[in-house]
Amino acid sequence: MMEQHEQFAQAAEYYKKQKGSAAILDQETTVAFLRETQDIYGYIPAHALETIALCTGYKVPLLQKIIKLYPSLKASNAAHEIVVCSGGRCGGANAALLSQLKKGLEQLPANTAEVRTQNCFKQCGKGPNIQLDGVLYHQCNADTVNAILQKIKG
Repeated sequence: MMEQHEQFAQAAEYYKKQKGSAAILDQETTVAFLRETQDIYGYIPAHALETIALCTGYKVPLLQKIIKLYPSLKASNAAHEIVVCSGGRCGGANAALLSQLKKGLEQLPANTAEVRTQNCFKQCGKGPNIQLDGVLYHQCNADTVNAILQKIKG
């Protein structure tokens, strides 16, 4: 654990120097810093975001949005990621499914899965849509949620 913190401190110092006197570090280099942080910890922990914000000039909420834009970046050390569409067509139907997912995940060990929403998958005609570890499920219903929970358990 201490070695991770030392590696992160070295990375932070490097990227702080890269920023120099500029107001913010360019986005490409910021993403590189996020990737390096993930390489060190296995994900991008919340405690690291404050340091990354100081070194890059970006505010934490913007860094969180950047992380969401890049599917390869993880803000959690959960084994699985579930993304529920909250767009106009899926959102209403997925509200009950999201509740069912959260209740089902409460029965599993901590850090089994992270659930988040995304505004739209651009698959409205096939919705409601839910994504598990990058695989998109269409026309989701209570049975689909149960199948997803079973995949996570297995």
